[in-house]
Amino acid sequence: MMAGIEALVVYFVYFLIVGIGTYFGIHYSAEYFRRFGIVRTDGNKEKERKVPSGVGIVLALSFVFSVILFVLVNRFVPLVEIKGLEILTILSILLTSLSVAVFGFIDDIGVSNRKRKAEAGHEDYHVGISQKSTALLSFLFCTPILFLPLYTYLDIPLVGRMHLGMIFPLLAVVGVWCASNGVNLLGGYDGLNSGIVTVMYLGLMFVFYILGNHLLMLLTVIAFLILIIFHQENLYPSKVIGGDSYTFFAGGLFASLVIAGKVEFIGFLLFLPFAVESVLHALKGFKVSCLAPHRDGKFYVEKVETLPHLFIKLGANTEKQLALSFMLVEMVIVVVVYFLMVGGRL
Repeated sequence: MMAGIEALVVYFVYFLIVGIGTYFGIHYSAEYFRRFGIVRTDGNKEKERKVPSGVGIVLALSFVFSVILFVLVNRFVPLVEIKGLEILTILSILLTSLSVAVFGFIDDIGVSNRKRKAEAGHEDYHVGISQKSTALLSFLFCTPILFLPLYTYLDIPLVGRMHLGMIFPLLAVVGVWCASNGVNLLGGYDGLNSGIVTVMYLGLMFVFYILGNHLLMLLTVIAFLILIIFHQENLYPSKVIGGDSYTFFAGGLFASLVIAGKVEFIGFLLFLPFAVESVLHALKGFKVSCLAPHRDGKFYVEKVETLPHLFIKLGANTEKQLALSFMLVEMVIVVVVYFLMVGGRL
């Protein structure tokens, strides 16, 4: 394996190419999507505006091509040892993340088309796929995780190892499905969802570093770089919106990495804000929204039904404050997980 200054130079050039490619991919696709009407209405500002949506598919493609590029580079300039079954792991992660992103992009296009019909005066329309239909249909797009060389047990702290046999592959698909839909439920404000996701991937990166899993750490670093570039474009006032393709990609990829690394419980802890939000939505029959009315640039709520509502009630009543508050909460979770791992509790 190559080491020292030569390896650092190769890594630097590689990540520079990934970063530049992702940045320009987001910008060019945003203009393309705007031209073809793939936009979302940002109603959180004093004056409504149309923002390009659906760039999550670009992030997914960027991740896929970036990983393929690294595998090719690694073939001629050995940086990480990739064994036989690890190629299958990479393939499964790429297929799963891209598959759920494609499903999300189909919904992004559907939302835009139906909103255009609504604005044109058509009465027989609905906005995108309903939350329940999205949840059911997306399950099929999570099945590529089955290509992963799966174990048949689950390690849970304080409980120990649970041998699940052939049930575990089904649980793996369910895990990807829950993560994809979970990330899709918490958002609606500039920088909020992308901020949580970015910190969540940073935490996962440290997890694989501590465990010494260099391949999955590298994949997580690639994803983190792509997601943080998107986060910068999604900050208030957002230049682009990820859409369902982004939320499904971010959730599906996270679950795939967690399952591949056998860190399901740690992944659940990092995923906690989305898990709590999913429970709140489920209790209301998935008929609630994270959005809140606003006046003079500030949000207000009378009834707390979701986590954003709770934070607004506590005083985070602007988009910047909401995004920062959720990022800080996720950072606290990452720090707690780090110390629990270092202390041997996880």
